[in-house]
Amino acid sequence: MHFALLLLAMLQDPAQTPASPPSQEQKPPPPDPNHTYDPVNRSDPNDLHTRNAFEVMQRMTLIRGRVTSAAGGALSAPALVEALCAGSRQQSVFAKDDFHIAITSSGSLLTGGSPNAPCFLRISLTGHQPAFVPLGSPGGMEKDLGVIILRPRAGVSGEAYSATSLYAPDKARKAFERGRDQVRRGKLKDARKDLETATRLHPKYAEAWCELGDVLNRLMLNAEARAAYNKANESDPQYLRPTVHLAMLAAGERQWKESAQLTDQVIARNPHDYPEAFLYNAAALFNLGLADPAEQAVRRAIDLDPAHLFPKSYHLLATILESRGQRREAAANLRLFLQHAPHAPEADQVRRRLTELTTSP
Repeated sequence: MHFALLLLAMLQDPAQTPASPPSQEQKPPPPDPNHTYDPVNRSDPNDLHTRNAFEVMQRMTLIRGRVTSAAGGALSAPALVEALCAGSRQQSVFAKDDFHIAITSSGSLLTGGSPNAPCFLRISLTGHQPAFVPLGSPGGMEKDLGVIILRPRAGVSGEAYSATSLYAPDKARKAFERGRDQVRRGKLKDARKDLETATRLHPKYAEAWCELGDVLNRLMLNAEARAAYNKANESDPQYLRPTVHLAMLAAGERQWKESAQLTDQVIARNPHDYPEAFLYNAAALFNLGLADPAEQAVRRAIDLDPAHLFPKSYHLLATILESRGQRREAAANLRLFLQHAPHAPEADQVRRRLTELTTSP
């Protein structure tokens, strides 16, 4: 397969892959019409509501902690605390000191992670280096992380989160959260309605505009997705995620020069918080015939991703190395890809290629 086509298939936004419908075998049995629910005796094992709630709690971990700055104690502005499991964001909160957040067992189409994949907290604050805190797998318990210290950092003019989310009215915020929940359930049309409601109630809601762009992208409405990302950029020029996703959209359309230019903008403004910008920059450069700078970019993506949220960086590095005849090094990176994304859509194809690299002369 031509390398450009291989990279397109490998880097095509996996969010465009429709979620698989839930298996019929996984659905709970219908309620017994002859069963009477006793609201006092909540331990009733025959009640479906109680049983389902208990099963969810078994898979949930409640996290608490406190965030502060090494520059001088209490934060001057709220930090964004995100729970990331199997490559997807489960929940996010803003915190100036104490915070509480929950994680549940969940797989992800975005990275192919397993349902029991380890979770992380990512804590971001303007002018500070983001903190990654490993949480392990969800397991129906509480964890106290204690104090998390953010280190100051200079020379950044673009941010990993949007301050406009702080000013969203309650109704807009609730619509946004409903929309993200619908995305996790694979109900993209319902998610679109909720996110459009959020942006209507708070027209400067950059995060909601960006999430709406992601949904429209998955619905194959590229022109509408691009318009939503541009609205996000207009709403908060400091928020760089929409530009990253515009670059991903350009890559999906084989517009490699545009993708390279957009990711160059992100990297110039914030070379620390967006490993995916380096990943897509590398893909664009490689498809433009610039293998050496592509390798440098993808290695930087790996360095910036201690939580392995973007394991496709290993796949791309393997492709670059194989193109130079470095089969052993390519095979090593394919193993790393499979280690961190064993259930990715392309995992079987990678396993076959790994077998070819390690068995054929």
